[in-house]
Amino acid sequence: MTVENCLHFLKMAEMYGLSDCKRETKAFILDNFIPVARNDDFRSVSCDLFCEFLSDDRLRSQSELDVFKIALSWLETSVSPTRQAPETIRRVLGLVRYGLMSAEQMECIYSNPLLLGEACREVLQVSELCVLGTVTVTQTTL
Repeated sequence: MTVENCLHFLKMAEMYGLSDCKRETKAFILDNFIPVARNDDFRSVSCDLFCEFLSDDRLRSQSELDVFKIALSWLETSVSPTRQAPETIRRVLGLVRYGLMSAEQMECIYSNPLLLGEACREVLQVSELCVLGTVTVTQTTL
């Protein structure tokens, strides 16, 4: 299995009910999340599956800023701009672990135009608290 074909393996495992293959493929994707997510096929991943990956503690990345950038890219390419429902944006960006980012990395986040909208105001407020170390983000926090 490679970063180029693992999403195909996952679709096949789901189609044929191969639970062991599905579990192993998801583990591979989580271990190689950034290179897999940079693959063009990743745009076709459903919101539910994408959020499942983001919320999994086994997701490996050198930097949570990379995860944030992947989340933005997925939102921009996978969700039609006219259908970028605020709840979808909140759901996806709410799963980024802002508490793992430095203040400098957070500056990169604040400069993104997508985050200037009403949908992201709550996410940004919670992310500020995470950087300050006063709260741990969960889906119920948002």
